[in-house]
Amino acid sequence: PPPAGGGGAGGGGGDGMDVSDDDDDDADSDEKKTPVRGPVPEGDSWGSAVRLIDPAKCRTLDVLDLEGAAALSCCAIQFASRGGEVMLAVGISKGLSFEGGVAAKEYGVSLYRVAESRLTLLHTTAVDGPVLSMTQFNSKLLVGVGGLVRLYDFGKKQLLRKCEAKASGCPVRYLSAAGDRVYVGTLGESVKILKFDAVRGALNLVSRDAVPRNITSMCVLDADTVCAADRFGNIFVLRSPSNAVEETLGASFWSDAHIPTLETLCHQHVGEVVTGMKRASLISGGQEAVIYTTITGKIGALLPLKNKDDVEFFTALQSKVGAAAKRPVGRDFAKYRGLYAPVKKVVDGDLVGLWGGLSGEVRAKIAEELDRGSAADVSKKIEGVTSMLM
Repeated sequence: PPPAGGGGAGGGGGDGMDVSDDDDDDADSDEKKTPVRGPVPEGDSWGSAVRLIDPAKCRTLDVLDLEGAAALSCCAIQFASRGGEVMLAVGISKGLSFEGGVAAKEYGVSLYRVAESRLTLLHTTAVDGPVLSMTQFNSKLLVGVGGLVRLYDFGKKQLLRKCEAKASGCPVRYLSAAGDRVYVGTLGESVKILKFDAVRGALNLVSRDAVPRNITSMCVLDADTVCAADRFGNIFVLRSPSNAVEETLGASFWSDAHIPTLETLCHQHVGEVVTGMKRASLISGGQEAVIYTTITGKIGALLPLKNKDDVEFFTALQSKVGAAAKRPVGRDFAKYRGLYAPVKKVVDGDLVGLWGGLSGEVRAKIAEELDRGSAADVSKKIEGVTSMLM
């Protein structure tokens, strides 16, 4: 017990244990300094790994650590010389750093064999640029190395280079192939289309986009048409002239001044960076559409209108709803969708979707102006087009 006149714990002058407010503050500060994540690696070390997953059972079959290297792209590949055996190609960078620009000490393409649910590294081929995209082409591996497009075949000690073409002064971000054509999406020079000449074993430029764009996603619609998106949230459809190959063959081999230009068929600003894009159907027997995802998790679709009546109806309906709908911040719908370039041949589905929020009197008036009978007929028309997608 404390002596007479002395205080309890924390009292002055006693023999008891002193616990001051400063000690409590030190304890609180120590708790605040406790890290909420793991240790940050020093230098240019990265935590990339190659993981083989069984999607049916949602379990990991095999994992290989890349030991500080950064994995930038990957692709499943079947070489004809290997009898169609499925392999995995991974584009890696060692010592990757973003200080003062993107740079790395080494670049390479690692080839893995997939057998009995295990990954086995066969070899790594050194390259002289970042490998941001790869795809299979004519039973060979097509790789974007910096601004080059290279075609590799299987080799015992490393990949064997068959041909290459200078596609851009910027890194190649996306590669797709269909038939004898290669579709290239770059980080500054938009989309270019190359054609493979089997006789000469060379890739020739067929057509290119005249507008400089930073491509973030791309998908092929047909042999002459691609749909792509740029870093500013624009989606557009580009088409090559039907006589592009003949014009290219007739031009000088050393000059690209007469290379045909891709035509912009459609264009719209979606407001978010598009991170993924694929041509697909959401329901069995449904109409195909371009399905895209954005950086915030939004899922959108571009559904083609096949007849002139639908095009005229939805274009007029979009205009009527845009004039009647409320604008929370007073911004014009058309100016927003055409933020970087005027909207071209695209109906704003989000704007048409505001039809259900209009008053009955306004909807009846719009239906009468469109010569569509009643508002219920307009709603039925909208639901009919929506049902084609989902």
